[in-house]
Amino acid sequence: MNKKTAVIGAAVVFVLLGVVVLTLYLLQGQQDVRSRADTETPIPTEAPSQVTQTCPVPAAVQNVQVEFPNCTGDICNFTEASCSWSSVAGATKYQLKITEVDTGRVVKDEQVEAAIIRTVFPIIQGNTYKCDVSAINSCGASGAIGTHSLLCKADAAVVTPTPIPPTVAPPQADCGFPCSSNDNCKTGFICATGTSGQGLCSIPSLESVCQASPSISSCCTAPTAPPVEPTSVPTPIPTLPPTGSLGNILLFGVPAGILVILGSILLFL
Repeated sequence: MNKKTAVIGAAVVFVLLGVVVLTLYLLQGQQDVRSRADTETPIPTEAPSQVTQTCPVPAAVQNVQVEFPNCTGDICNFTEASCSWSSVAGATKYQLKITEVDTGRVVKDEQVEAAIIRTVFPIIQGNTYKCDVSAINSCGASGAIGTHSLLCKADAAVVTPTPIPPTVAPPQADCGFPCSSNDNCKTGFICATGTSGQGLCSIPSLESVCQASPSISSCCTAPTAPPVEPTSVPTPIPTLPPTGSLGNILLFGVPAGILVILGSILLFL
């Protein structure tokens, strides 16, 4: 075997070895792909349709009704109207919008819970109001809008009654002030009406005097008794006994004798 044959044989061997190695590599790659495919969770192709089936769009709101005036039992308020509607299956909330058609002013724009199917709103008589209601489900999807409009106008003009202020009792007068009954006088006084028809608050004990001559002094001042002067006792005047009587002798003779005796004693000293 010459040198050329040896080279060709070596080349064939290397090619065969390369084919074998490549074949083993490809087989290993296929096994890895199959292994990964077995461990991964398959994504269902029907997922979008399943989501749509579990959360359908709510139906349109039916029987939307604006009513005026707003009545509770037999009592009606002509400054308010109401909007009501029928409940929708699957709704968790309602989107509510009330508009004053004449001016475009939005009276209400809010979401309410599914348990609420009626709302009250203020109105101006002679204007038209529109109520729009749509149902919203738990996924946030909104259904078709139900709507109704109404001209809020009473058949006759509504007159707002003027509030009557509470009755305030007049202040009670003191003694001597004019009155028409005992209720006008303070506690402890009565109303004494004279012949002229004029009444004055009076002390009860002076009613007759006050009626005869109505005045502050006669109705309120008790008459004072005149001061009682003490009875004067005359000073007793001593009476002298008649001349020559025993009394005169004793009255004048005894002192004179005493003086004579005293004078004699002084002369002998």
